[in-house]
Formats: sequence, C-alpha cells, structure tokens
Amino acid sequence: MIQGKQNMQHFIQPQQNFASPVFQQMSPMSGYYPVPSQSPSHSMPPPIMQSTLNQGSESGDKIDFLVQKVEEIFKKLSSIDELTKKIGNFEISVKSLTKTVEKGSKRIDEVEKSMEFMNQNFESSKSESEYLKTTITEIKSEHGEMINGFDCLRADMDELHERHVDLQIRSMRENLVFSGIPELSENEPSEQTEDIIKDFMKTNMKMDIVMDFQRAHRFGKKHKLKSTTETLI
Repeated sequence: MIQGKQNMQHFIQPQQNFASPVFQQMSPMSGYYPVPSQSPSHSMPPPIMQSTLNQGSESGDKIDFLVQKVEEIFKKLSSIDELTKKIGNFEISVKSLTKTVEKGSKRIDEVEKSMEFMNQNFESSKSESEYLKTTITEIKSEHGEMINGFDCLRADMDELHERHVDLQIRSMRENLVFSGIPELSENEPSEQTEDIIKDFMKTNMKMDIVMDFQRAHRFGKKHKLKSTTETLI
C-alpha cells in the first residue's frame, strides 16, 4: 500500500505544461499550472512553486485518506470473508440438522405406524375378548340349565328306582319259597321246576288244590354237594 501511495504521488507531480486550450478546459488541474501563450515570442513565466507545493500536499493527504479507506475496505472485505465462512458453516450445520430432523420425522412416522398397528391389534383383541366373554356367559347359562336338567333326571331316576323297589317288594309278597327240594337234573328247566313244586305240594303237603304258577325257578349259588339244594321260588 505504501508503494502504491508513492506511485500515485509520483503520478500527480507536475510535468510539462501543455498549451492546448482544450486540455486547459477539460483538465481537472486547470488553474493550478500556468499555460504558455500561443505566441512563440512570448516567454514562459516562471512556475509558481508555492501553489504547486500546496497542491501536492493536499493531493498527498487525499491519497492517504484514500489509502486508509482502501485499507478499511480490505478489513471489511476480510470480515465479510470470515462472515461468509461462518455462514457456510452455519448452512452446513443447518443441512445436518435438517437431515437429523428428517431422520427423526421418519422414525416418528414409523413409530406412529407401529402404534396404529398395535391399536388395530388391540381393538381386534378387545372385540375377540368381548366375543369370548359373551360366549362364556352363554356356555355358563347353558351349563346351569344342563345341571338343572341332570338334577331333574336324577330326581326322576331316584323316584323310578323307589317305585321299582316298591313294586318288586309288592310282587315278592305273593311269592312262595321252597327249600330242601333236590334237583332232578343239572340243567333243570322252568317247566320241570314247576312240576316238582306241584308234586311236592300234592305229595308232601297233601294239598289237592291245583295252583297256577306264573314262573318257577331256583335261585342262589349252586353247591358241589349233592345233598345241598337251591331254593325254589
């Protein structure tokens, strides 16, 4: 920067005077340097050294000011570069955060889908549980009815058994039991047993009345001894 300052100071140092009137009108340094006359016989006036030195000093101050401004601009540009780097890093962080948020959103979506699936299964299990409860209640009701039916059947069977026993007792009141009558054969038929009883009543009991028997048979265990006989009824 100092070398540029020296070059700029060297550039604005007064050089040769120009006699062009156009340059005198257009030049920004017009009025600071004397312009020679058009006449060749006119002698060039001596330069005003004091005015030129003042002008050079002012120009140097301006250059210093410009150099200072340029340095400030460079500092600001360097600050802008640092800010740009920070913005770039911030953008990278934002992108990374965005990816993380997207991953989190995907996981949340998966969790929501899993929750929906679990809710559906829960509702299905709940409906099945209610159906099973209803079915079990119906089965319990039917089981109670069946138990009541079995109780009624058991009561009827007990009553029938009592009636059967009573009828059996009543029928046995009219039975005649004979014992001590030997068997004529090993497999004695019922008709032969009836004839044996009639003959026993007529011969041994001296009964002339002929009686009709509905059924005559022997009962009890058979004995190996021939002298032991089964009871007749």
